[in-house]
Amino acid sequence: GHPEMMALVRLDPDTRIDSHEHPGGEEVFVIEGGYEDELGAYRPASWVRYPPDSRHGVHSDTGCLLYLKKGHLA
Repeated sequence: GHPEMMALVRLDPDTRIDSHEHPGGEEVFVIEGGYEDELGAYRPASWVRYPPDSRHGVHSDTGCLLYLKKGHLA
């Protein structure tokens, strides 16, 4: 099968996601709201690329709607 996965993901306000790894990399497009990780803060129209084997933890105070694509950068 194909290693890539795409999804729309909604995070509720005050969401916290522990540090996790992206073996095949991940790209995130922020549609609405925003989130933060160890590298910065991302608001609507932000496009973020996490390289293969990168790690990050996520938190969203306001909640957000994200387009995710992962597994395609390995």
